[in-house]
Amino acid sequence: MFIQRLVLVGICFISLFSYANNGVIIVSAMQDDGLTEISKRVMAEAYSRIGYEMRVVECPGNRALHFSNNGKVDGELFRIGGIDSVFENLIQVAVPINHFELVSYTSSAAFKMERWEDLKLYRVGIQLGIIYVERYTEGLQTKSYLSNKRLFQLLDRKRIDVAILDRVNGMKTLTEMGELSTVIPGDLVLTAEPLYHYVHKKNRHLVPELTKVLNQLEKSGRIVQIRNEYISQLKEAALTKP
Repeated sequence: MFIQRLVLVGICFISLFSYANNGVIIVSAMQDDGLTEISKRVMAEAYSRIGYEMRVVECPGNRALHFSNNGKVDGELFRIGGIDSVFENLIQVAVPINHFELVSYTSSAAFKMERWEDLKLYRVGIQLGIIYVERYTEGLQTKSYLSNKRLFQLLDRKRIDVAILDRVNGMKTLTEMGELSTVIPGDLVLTAEPLYHYVHKKNRHLVPELTKVLNQLEKSGRIVQIRNEYISQLKEAALTKP
């Protein structure tokens, strides 16, 4: 299994074009994201089984969708279900390849949260361009930032009261930054939803084959295994970090 990550410079400017007819699929994805890492492994294996090599262009969330919807790449690595109703050039492959679990991170052990309404009086930080987080925090006092590292830095400095992000991304960020004693993860999963792969409509012919192979990977437990392997690697890295 081979995944080639294209290194992007500055504002993610790069000449993009489709390689689909040459046995190479290029997809866009959210940069510096733990769910991206899991989804890359799943979809690289899926594409390999139908005779394609997958390459990934990592960008900020909104730009990744711009690239995939406008056909500058062959598809979007993963998003929540149903975005094809808004981004009409994308076609959802019906089998989930991953899932998100939203949890809260705070700097106060006294903070308690049982439902979204509990956040209405707090300053809430989220990552820019993450549609599923934006959807669930709509109506709250939110501020968006470019990275999860920035969210945790602001939480540590008490510039925000709560950060909302996926559990895997929280683990990844804390591992990379080193354990911040002031950042406390919540125990409660606020919301969990499946994530799906999308292809641009120019590659609609790939949907039946991808659906078939992803069903095979799901039924065999391989998708769950890939996710668990990545989470185990994060935990091991956290234990061995000086």
